[in-house]
Amino acid sequence: MKNLLFLDELRNSNKIFVACSGGIDSMVLLECLYREGLPIHALHCNFQLRGAASDADEIFVKEYCESKNIPFTAERFDTKSLKKNSEQSIQQLARDLRYTWFETLLQLESHALLCTAHHRDDHEEQVWLRLLASGRILDLGGILSKRESIRRPLLSISKNEIHQYAVEQKISWREDSSNATSDYTRNKIRHELKPILDNFDKRNQIATLRLAEEVQKIRSQSLDIIQNHLGKDLRKGEFLVLANFWGNQIYLVKELLLETWNGSNAKLEEVERFYRDAKLGSCLYLNKNYYVLREKDALWFGQQYLDDAHPTRIDWSKPIKNDIYEVQHLEMQEENLLFTLHPEDQLIIKGIGAGEKLYSANGKSREVKKIFNDQKWMHHERKKAQGLYLNNVLIGLLKPFVQYQFKLVEKSSGKMTKIIKF
Repeated sequence: MKNLLFLDELRNSNKIFVACSGGIDSMVLLECLYREGLPIHALHCNFQLRGAASDADEIFVKEYCESKNIPFTAERFDTKSLKKNSEQSIQQLARDLRYTWFETLLQLESHALLCTAHHRDDHEEQVWLRLLASGRILDLGGILSKRESIRRPLLSISKNEIHQYAVEQKISWREDSSNATSDYTRNKIRHELKPILDNFDKRNQIATLRLAEEVQKIRSQSLDIIQNHLGKDLRKGEFLVLANFWGNQIYLVKELLLETWNGSNAKLEEVERFYRDAKLGSCLYLNKNYYVLREKDALWFGQQYLDDAHPTRIDWSKPIKNDIYEVQHLEMQEENLLFTLHPEDQLIIKGIGAGEKLYSANGKSREVKKIFNDQKWMHHERKKAQGLYLNNVLIGLLKPFVQYQFKLVEKSSGKMTKIIKF
């Protein structure tokens, strides 16, 4: 088939997973990639939603792959049971299950790609689906031809071309009866809305695809702006956005920043009000894991990790019984004593409680809040700061995103026995 996308890239891949349902689109894609002599591996998801028909689809793809000597893997999902505990639609749940499994397999292979059989008609339908569902400009870009490890070689090819190729090449496929119904919004667009649009003006498909192309350009340009400003920090999941950057960007850039950060539809109007009205140190939770914190002349985009609330025990390995050890800065001279350790002592790292005091090696103490103020810790650093505790006494403050290294020295001999990192 002509006009397959990404063939040169696919030829340089170690392995190509091909999502194959058994329908005409995925069977044509699988056959085309097989004829190119590529290192393909078929993946089939059995969602067990159509009883015997779902099992027949799996058997069909498996037998086809066996006849061509194509590696084949199937995964079964108890989708109906999972739906009982989910607020998602059955289609969205199936999509999430499918791509979670695909991602797991991709992570196990180096330089592997995944190909799906989305075509030009799917691309067009996606624009209308998102227009009706959300109305957000950034959602009107349709289906991306490539995203991370996913490639869609048929995206420039129409459904009619795929069908014609399958008939001419005598490629067999399975029909999914649910595609012929109007039970789902996508099918209503395909069977009811699209014929009306085609009858009204044949140019509607060209216009829809042009709109998708323009939106994808906007997304790309906005991402370039964000990447140039944040760089690698964006991928770390937590980052600082200066107020002059936030205030000077157009709505779409801000919306895409939020979307890229937490993977959900942006609550941009709520964040805008927070940016304008919130006091220094205030925190806005967008969901249970992601929050925005108001700094002076900046916004901190933070993430709450599950491990943050759990104490971490530091194994400092007592090599000689009954000896005493000194903990010192690795970069400083030995007289910079931080604290001493006995074999029975315990070191843990955990969150700092309200009103706690920090104790130094000479026994003196200071309120943690005053130390934060004196040392001008930013509010996001205070929020995620942890304490180093010796036998439940706070002896050190640890800034987030900083690796600490200290040396453990035998007091009797002055010999360094270990470097402690946390």
